[in-house]
Amino acid sequence: MAELAKRPKVIAWGEIGLDYYYDHSPRDLQQHVFVTQMELARAAKLPIVIHCRPSDKTEDAWNDCLRLIQEQWASSVWAEFCIVYRQLDARQALARHGFMVSFAGNITFPKAQQIREAALEVPLDRMLIETDSPFLAPVPYRGKRNEPAFVKEVARQLGELRGLSTKKWAGRLRKTSTVSFRFTKSARPFSL
Repeated sequence: MAELAKRPKVIAWGEIGLDYYYDHSPRDLQQHVFVTQMELARAAKLPIVIHCRPSDKTEDAWNDCLRLIQEQWASSVWAEFCIVYRQLDARQALARHGFMVSFAGNITFPKAQQIREAALEVPLDRMLIETDSPFLAPVPYRGKRNEPAFVKEVARQLGELRGLSTKKWAGRLRKTSTVSFRFTKSARPFSL
């Protein structure tokens, strides 16, 4: 992976982090691998993309993830990216760690009010969107395999929440992505 990270098209290291929801791997092993991945990302001078999902109705993974980032990554000068599910997560990610915050298709789900409320707290210049493909297909594709083209629905939902036209919102997202991932002028990160 360290060799692959040297390729010019590699723009970030991830998705890395902790997932205590399914507990497919022991938590101490997940934490060890997460720390190792942060060390490799730092050596490659790449930002990290974080995945963090706690066990049901707890904050255990989030607390462990933030602690490990504070211990292992805080001195890094690179941006950090995170997906959050609640206002508290967004506030902590923005204030304590200077994260960029990314939103996926679940922001379109009818019962995702907490995610939409979190999105209202994130400054536009600290917000990104993602597909989380093949999972979390947005409405109206929910229940199907998620595809990168569906990210338009995530952008549309966020634009509506913030009262922005698709054109203005696409420009803002393009600028944030270009700066965050250091795209060249010839690279087109996406189009809506």
